[in-house]
Amino acid sequence: MISAEHLWTVLVLFHLWTQELAEASSLVLTNNGLRVGRGQTVYITENNLSFNIPRDRDSCRVELVLNEPTTQRVGTLTPQGFDCHFLPDEVKYSHNGSPMLDEDRVMLRVYRFSEQETIVESFILEVKVIEPMGGIALVQNSLEVPGFYEISSKPLDKNILSFKPRPGTSCVVRTLVSDLSLPAYGQVVIEEPKRDGRPVSGASGNLRVRSYRQERVPCSGNKACHPGLKEIKRLKTNCADFLEMGLKYEHLSPPSPDVDYIPLQIEYRSQDNRKQLQVRCVMCGRC
Repeated sequence: MISAEHLWTVLVLFHLWTQELAEASSLVLTNNGLRVGRGQTVYITENNLSFNIPRDRDSCRVELVLNEPTTQRVGTLTPQGFDCHFLPDEVKYSHNGSPMLDEDRVMLRVYRFSEQETIVESFILEVKVIEPMGGIALVQNSLEVPGFYEISSKPLDKNILSFKPRPGTSCVVRTLVSDLSLPAYGQVVIEEPKRDGRPVSGASGNLRVRSYRQERVPCSGNKACHPGLKEIKRLKTNCADFLEMGLKYEHLSPPSPDVDYIPLQIEYRSQDNRKQLQVRCVMCGRC
């Protein structure tokens, strides 16, 4: 007959064995994915992602897998490495505003370090893209380009893009051309201000532009150059001035699809303490 002490020992060992077996089966405890508004940012919490590793036992680290072409197509997860027991405002996914996809995937790799071994497991975090409620910017129309190597017939103004500022806030828009390598088949250009029929170098009119980097537009192959234009590499200014700058799209690389995008970031801050209130990325298209 089995003694009570022996039975208790068996039960304890069985419990420990089943616990270790469960831990060995998967390092990921919860993976419910994310829901993010198009062009917005969402922070990851333990409700989205958690790991089957107690704090007081082994150390644990998560790293972003960057060399997978089918992941992070319309957004970015940051930081690239973080502890398994991350803080609520530490890890975030930022959507770049692309209208092309309604979902995204992020590949992660979790490491569990113990005195005996290192266990590695890769997994996918699914991202569902939804249309945001109460948008702060509205893309109303596309920039129309007559043909290859041509310039949009109209500028990027209030007929293309509109902002929805709230009282007591300041609105700033920034181009994300360098960050996202867009437009893919053209570039953003601006006409040089003229004085007595001649271009005025380094001028941007009377607009209040905080950050402004421009370069002369190169010739596209054997096509004739458009005189009096400069490429906009980086731009940051208030929203009202942005719509008055006369920015246009120039096509450069045929053959190409009928659609290209100019990525923008719109930010609202409180006029009292400059606290960031809302940020959204949008993409103005050309066709």
